[in-house]
Amino acid sequence: MRNKIDKSRLFFVGVLICLSLGVLSLSGCYPFETKPIAPSNLTAISMGRHEIWLYWQDNSDNEDGFSIYGKFGQSWLWLDDTRSTIYYDKGLNPGVTYHYKVKAYNSVGSSGFSNEASATARK
Repeated sequence: MRNKIDKSRLFFVGVLICLSLGVLSLSGCYPFETKPIAPSNLTAISMGRHEIWLYWQDNSDNEDGFSIYGKFGQSWLWLDDTRSTIYYDKGLNPGVTYHYKVKAYNSVGSSGFSNEASATARK
C-alpha cells in the first residue's frame, strides 16, 4: 500500500509556513516588508557659492526614497525627499556651515539616521 499525502494537511502546513515568513494573499506568499536599513557614509561637499552636494551609501534594497534633514540650531528639520543617493542643496548663504543627515523610508517606516555631515558654502 502506497503512502498517500493528505493534500488538506499539506496546504495547512504551507499556510502556516507562509504566515510565519510573510504575508499570505490570494496570489501567493510574500515576505513581510521591513523598515529600510539606514544609509551611511554621508558626505557633504561645497560645490559653489550657493550650493552643497550630498551623497551617501544606500544600504537597503527595499527603500522607496530618502529624506534629507538639516540642522537649524539644535533641531533637525526635514528639507526634502529624493529617490537618488545624490542631492544638491541650493540657494545657500556663502560662508555658512550647513549640517545634514539622511534617512531611508518605505511604506513600513523610516530607517535611523545616517551619520552627520557638514560643509561650508563657498564665499
